[in-house]
Amino acid sequence: MAAYDEVGLFQRSVSDNTAYRYRGVLLRYQKALNGAKPTIETSKIFLAHLREQGYSPSTLRVHRAALQGFHAWRGENLTFPVKVPRHLPPYIEASTVDKMLELARENPRDHLILRLMSDAGLRRQEVVALKVKNVSEKALRFRGKGDKDRTVPLTEELAIAVKPFCSDKGPDDRVVGVGEGVIYRVVKKYSMLAGKPEMKPHDLRHAFATRLLERGVNIRIIQELMGHSNVNTTQDYTAVVGSHLEDAIKALNQPRGTAVPDDKIEKLMELVAKLADTKGQPPYDPTAGISPAVY
Repeated sequence: MAAYDEVGLFQRSVSDNTAYRYRGVLLRYQKALNGAKPTIETSKIFLAHLREQGYSPSTLRVHRAALQGFHAWRGENLTFPVKVPRHLPPYIEASTVDKMLELARENPRDHLILRLMSDAGLRRQEVVALKVKNVSEKALRFRGKGDKDRTVPLTEELAIAVKPFCSDKGPDDRVVGVGEGVIYRVVKKYSMLAGKPEMKPHDLRHAFATRLLERGVNIRIIQELMGHSNVNTTQDYTAVVGSHLEDAIKALNQPRGTAVPDDKIEKLMELVAKLADTKGQPPYDPTAGISPAVY
């Protein structure tokens, strides 16, 4: 296990944060072994014990991934079923993102961080790792999660925001130059000011996907722009948009004489307008770039 830590763990196609989490799992596993040799069978017993102790499915999946990587490095295949319930991504109102971006406009760094996630769908780690050589006049080209190469056309606003951060820097210099903690605090600051304190950085990535879907972009194109390995992950957004529209339409079922709040009427009209806008749109052309986000 010490050899794996030295030459295998941090050479995998995972972020440093994930590698450190996996190291913590392996240290816990090593302690549980109490001197015994690690085998496929002892790993399964270890995972089964964690399940009996009430560990959540998502935590079990992290432990399984860490052990699978270790065994794969040894030429072994560890299988251990973990059923994780699917959670739909949250629906973020366009007005909320619009307000956050407007509030951050006086701070170029914060504004760029928000734009990279809401206009290009970058993950927090991808914002941190983005280098000058990954930015062209029309697109971002970088290697994201799972070592997948991604190309995301720039919106007009994002192109303007990112340009000053690439000037007078070398190709391997980082564009933003901050860590994940700073990005988290930036998102929390502006989400609180916008009246949505529960928002997380990843929610801006979700907002990027749902806006594309609402504008009639093909699900396969959204999968490519998001860097999803499985289209089923991307299809979750269809359920989010569908349920949101359904909730709005329920306002029409109010009994006569029941007052419908003005904010619900306004949202309903916005959604009807969006549906109307998607009719008769030309086919999406990825070479033409994404039209500026309407936030």
